[in-house]
Amino acid sequence: MREACRSSGSMVSAWMDVAPSVPLLRQEQRDCERRSVQRIKSILKKIGSKNGVRLMFLSVYVFGFAIPAGYAYFAAYPAKEAIFTDEGTAHFQYRVKRGYMLMVKGKDYSCESPQSRSNPDCFAGQDDPQRLDGKIIAVDWFLQPVYLFVERRRVVDIRYAGKSQLPSDHLRRNLQWEKESAPGFALFAFILLFLGLLLAEWVERIRKRNERRLD
Repeated sequence: MREACRSSGSMVSAWMDVAPSVPLLRQEQRDCERRSVQRIKSILKKIGSKNGVRLMFLSVYVFGFAIPAGYAYFAAYPAKEAIFTDEGTAHFQYRVKRGYMLMVKGKDYSCESPQSRSNPDCFAGQDDPQRLDGKIIAVDWFLQPVYLFVERRRVVDIRYAGKSQLPSDHLRRNLQWEKESAPGFALFAFILLFLGLLLAEWVERIRKRNERRLD
């Protein structure tokens, strides 16, 4: 289509001095270009209405669920050289519907699994974290990948007055549980998003059918 428009342009140049209908040829060229643009828009609309929706759902699954589940599945207890220690005054910031996030010197430290936005509270179901609020503590942590190019400070241990405030095996136990649950989590997310995609495409078909009836 575009080549046809270019040919028309060449014809305009060739006949500029001899043809009396140059305005007509120019109009034909403009019409040809307009049809090309409309065709491109039509193709983009088809992509956006169907393949675009599928691509969106696929991207949400891969980046929002599959990658975090993969990080959880392959996570291992950190090597000694990968564990860092920060000291400072402990503060606990409440995250709505999630729990208390440990804050030290403005940085957040979490016991949260990478595969879900779960409770970041390291003391959930064990103790009241508020008892350490305002106290000078030491927190051992490592960087754990969560999303693509995103890492989180994952707590290894919290110490106050030289004493550990967490069970000795809490991190190993949590990592093992996350590894075992990662495949089921990824499968459940895939099924849920697949059903959502089917629903979205069904709604789109109904909408187009109603538009045709109105026309």
